[in-house]
Amino acid sequence: MPQATETLIYSGDYKSVIISIELLHYSYSVFYTLEKRTTFCLGFLLPFIGLICLNLIIDPSGLIRTPQSPLNILVDNRLKKAVSVKYLQPQGIVLGSSTININVQHPGWQVSPVANLFLTSPNIYEIRRYFEHAIAIAPIKQAVIGLDMFEFGKLDKNKTDRKIEYVLITNKNGQKKHIATQLFNAARQWRHLLLSNITTHQSIESLHSIFTDESKPPLDYEKRFFLFLESHLQKGRKELLQSFYKENPFIELHKIIIAAQNNDVELIFVIPPKHATYQEMYHHILGTWENYDDWKRSLVSTIEKTKSQMDKNGTTISLWDFSDCYNFISEKISNDPPMKWFSDPIHSNTNIKYMMQNRIFNVCKEPCTTPDNFGILLTSNNIEQHLLHTRKGQENYRRTHPEEIQFLLDLYVNN
Repeated sequence: MPQATETLIYSGDYKSVIISIELLHYSYSVFYTLEKRTTFCLGFLLPFIGLICLNLIIDPSGLIRTPQSPLNILVDNRLKKAVSVKYLQPQGIVLGSSTININVQHPGWQVSPVANLFLTSPNIYEIRRYFEHAIAIAPIKQAVIGLDMFEFGKLDKNKTDRKIEYVLITNKNGQKKHIATQLFNAARQWRHLLLSNITTHQSIESLHSIFTDESKPPLDYEKRFFLFLESHLQKGRKELLQSFYKENPFIELHKIIIAAQNNDVELIFVIPPKHATYQEMYHHILGTWENYDDWKRSLVSTIEKTKSQMDKNGTTISLWDFSDCYNFISEKISNDPPMKWFSDPIHSNTNIKYMMQNRIFNVCKEPCTTPDNFGILLTSNNIEQHLLHTRKGQENYRRTHPEEIQFLLDLYVNN
């Protein structure tokens, strides 16, 4: 037996045995290495996977839930609004600044769903870009666009493009971008929505608000008005009073109207109400009232001229002005009793915004509390009379609110 075994081992088969053992050892080493690398990769990726799951579940961008979700927290306003159009596929949109943040559930809307795409301090160029983006990817049939004189101020288009170019599907000329560009931008958008510090912070804030019962203190209207007017006065002196019509921003308004008519979109332009203290500070004390009147004249002339050039399909385009409703905008600044119509000098509350929609949609449930003279549909036939009425209303406010006027003058002198 020993001789037979020895003969087997040294007969030449020993090489195949050794090779088999080496292969087994190599295979074990490979699997062991892969296991280590997989563990390392999972350990590296798990935090990112966790963040993605957290942000998908909380959804602070409001893209999975409805736009009215209680967890619909502002996450990169411009990105969120651009992406939401694609996934909500609205037939109606609201555009403009936060002053036009209206309730899109109003019964006056003739289409559904409606997306509120208001932006933070936009200019008219940016509003035009978002409007073209929306009609390029959604079946938009109705649009309400809020207008403000300072949206027509100095247009830094290059700076605006740096903020919004990767979130929009259309280019500067309103044409869809190349598919490769769209895919690259989509990857950037979702990286920001799922992994950015802003999104994660808002998700954590949402969780905190769910598990803690922190009642909000009542608004200090007097303090809000003072701080708002003070900060905006400084900003107004530095930025807002630069030449308003340097680049003829009404070309952007013209392009919005053209795009609406080409796509059969009903357009309702709205000048939202602002508190009389704001109008006194920016248009009287700072001396921009003539600019203000000229701006409204230019709005009317641009809209009517553009409509006359292209009014072939009967698209409805209107301009409503709520800036001279002095029964509301001259409300006394007070904490006790709390203010009924405004939360700060430029933001009216939901009551006024609901009445605005009652007027522009001509819908008001009985008993209707919206005054017939609340807001006016501006045309070339009534613009001059309306401007005169607004000036007289501001003069009357100046006579009947001497304490607030003195407060504004002191603020102006001290800043």
